[in-house]
Parts: sequence; C-alpha cells; structure tokens
Amino acid sequence: MTSVSCEPPLVPFSLVLPESGAVTEPASVAAADGTLYLLASYADHPALGPEVTRDPGERGVLLARVDPCGNVLWVRPFPGFAQATIEGGAIAAELIVFGGHLTGTLDFGTGPVVAEGGAASFVVAFDGAGDAVWTRSFSSAGGAPDAVRVRALAADHDAVYAAGGFEGAVDFGDATRTAIGDKDMFLARLSPTSGATLWSRSLGSAAYEEALAVAVTSSGAICLGSGGLGMFAWPNGPGSTAAIARLDRESGSPVSAIETTDAAVTAMTSLGDDCVAVGTYQGSLHLGPVSLPTAIDGSNGFATRVDPDSSPIWARPFGPDNGDLDATAFGGRVFVAGSVNGAWNFEEGTVLGEPLSKENATILVGLDVGSGAFVSGRAFDGASAQSVRAIHPRDGALLVTGVVAGQGLDLGQGPLTTAASESVFVARLAWESTPPSD
Repeated sequence: MTSVSCEPPLVPFSLVLPESGAVTEPASVAAADGTLYLLASYADHPALGPEVTRDPGERGVLLARVDPCGNVLWVRPFPGFAQATIEGGAIAAELIVFGGHLTGTLDFGTGPVVAEGGAASFVVAFDGAGDAVWTRSFSSAGGAPDAVRVRALAADHDAVYAAGGFEGAVDFGDATRTAIGDKDMFLARLSPTSGATLWSRSLGSAAYEEALAVAVTSSGAICLGSGGLGMFAWPNGPGSTAAIARLDRESGSPVSAIETTDAAVTAMTSLGDDCVAVGTYQGSLHLGPVSLPTAIDGSNGFATRVDPDSSPIWARPFGPDNGDLDATAFGGRVFVAGSVNGAWNFEEGTVLGEPLSKENATILVGLDVGSGAFVSGRAFDGASAQSVRAIHPRDGALLVTGVVAGQGLDLGQGPLTTAASESVFVARLAWESTPPSD
C-alpha cells in the first residue's frame, strides 16, 4: 500500500459520519498505510448520499473508508431490517474482516444473515473496494439460531479467530457444540480467504461465561479474555470462569491461565509472546502475587501484562475513586481508553494532572510496556456522552474511533456538531511520550 502524507502531519482532525441519522456500534481496523475502515450500525434514514434513498426506520450497517488525513473516501450502506452490533475487526490475507451479532435479517452481498428468535452471529470479509468476499454466520443445527454472539476478533497471517458466547446447540461448521450452562464461551478459527471453519472450541460450566477479548502473540499462541460466573477448570488454577488464558493455535486447548475472579477482560493485545489484558473488576483483584486496590464504588479498571505461563509481569489499576471505567481498546505501547464518571486518580497524578473529576469524560492513557507505569494521558469531554471504541497507533499518531451522543465533544479542533442522536467520530491525535522500555 502507498503511504499517505497529511499536510501538515500529525495535526488532529475529527469528523462525524454521517451527518444525520443515528449511527452507532462501530468497529474499525487500520491498514498499513493508516487508512481506516469502519463498520457501524445505522437507523432512522441516514444521509448516505444523493444516490441512496431508504425508507425511514430501516436499519442496516454501513462500511466507510477514511484516509489518514480524515477524508471520507466512500461510504457503502448495507440496508436491511436488522439491529446489528459490530464487536471487532481485523485484517487477514489483505481482506478487512469484521464480526458481530444481529437480530433480524441483513445481506452484505453474499447471502442473508437471518436471526429468528434470538441473536445470530456473523463474520464478514471485505476487499479494499468494500465488496464482501465471504460471510459466515453461526446458527443452531436445527435451523433456527440460538443466541450466539461474536464478541471479539483477531487474525494472524493464516487465520481469523472469532470469540464469544453461545446458548443451546450451535453448528460452528466443523461440529455442533452444546452449551453446558446458561452460556458458554466459544472460539472458532476460520480460513481468512473463505471463512471456512478450521476448528472450533467451546469452554464452559453449569453457569454463565463468555469470551470477550482475543489476540494472537508473535509465536501464534492465542490469548483469550473472559468474564462470567461459572467455575471452568482452567490450567494451573482451581477453577474460575473469568480468566486471561493462553490457548494452543492448532487445537484451541487451554495451555495456561491466570484467574480474574469478579472481573471481566474487555480488550486484549499481544506484546511479542506476552499477552496484555484490559478490563474492569469489582471488589479486590488478585493476579497471582499482584493484588490491586479494592474498588470503593462501581468498578475499577485494570491493565496487566502476563508472560507465556500466564504469570503477571505487571498490573496497573485505574481508580479507586468513584466512577466506572470501560476499557475498550489499545495497541502499540499500551494504550487504554475508557469512559469515566466521577473522580478518578491515576496514581501519582502525573498523567492527567490532578484527580480527574468529570460528569462524563473519555480518557486515553499510555502505559510503559516494560513496567506498566503511566507515561502519557489525555481527557476529552463536552458532549452528553462519548466513548472510544478503538485505537490504532500509526506513524507516531493515534487513529481513534468512537461514538458521541449530543454536541460539544472537543478532540482538539473545536466542538464536534451532529444532528443525530448518536454518531461515530474519527480522529487523528498526535501523541507525545517517553520511549518505551522492553
């Protein structure tokens, strides 16, 4: 791909797309040249251009391509009568792959995804022009979908990994798997060129559990993050559903895990052969020999780096003052994003200055990869609600996507304006920080 140079470089930009209609639930991926692809859900007659006319109230998804300078190159709608949630994206075999779940019916151009009586999950791959190459959906062996949700996506050079939770009996393509409890975790390895299932794995107990995050390490090992209430017997532990686990790429079998009781891992990436997990917890969180402060009100946030044996190298809390943190995405150094309410301390106060006290704010925090220490941070507010959904480090900057409700969010170039009840925003932010340690 040809690199795109913005003039002047690394100057923040922000935009909202489209300019009317409710657009929400986005996921995004960044190509090597910094081009962003976003898949989002829309409703209520969005303005997608003069050539697109839809009946008011119709729902569907739209795919947008945005260059590194913030220019919207094109927007492609996929109309239907479906409420869709896009949970994750990845790039594999030069295809842009997204995963999520929906109720209703939606066709990306390769045949309809239909959910009757519950949620159906899907994984769809697009080429660079926005044409769907293949679509996979998971449904029950009897023909009517049980509730199955793709909650996270990851890819390496020869596979796409879809993780989530399911109920009942679901045909994943290689086998029909039946949940033991209210909901079980699943992980499916798919061919990046066809979407065919290479293998699938279900993990569960008599209660509720769900896979919420997945990543692939430099050696090809799979990092899986979960949450729930069951007692699955992970390796090297007495049993706990919520865990940061390492799985074998050839079979999906658990190799090691560290328990995270009363916590949920909401985002994950890899640093070499280590895993980095971000999530929330209530009460106290004990990560092996590392104990994090007790959450006083609501939920605390946490980030931790674990080695191939699932032993923590460092762990970092967010809090513990009043508020709630929803860490959603990070990459590169270790970037954590979240939405906070109330007063929040970031340890020594060296990142965001004095304790952050906001009715509603979005934060971006950078951590040192070697120690987990806070090295940089920014906070944004102004709208009635806003949150970051994905962060893509590229060329010394951060490409950030998220959602905003109401007007007033300022990402560095003045308040964003939108006529919609909820919109997707995109921003390119310069990031100043000290060099990372190993």
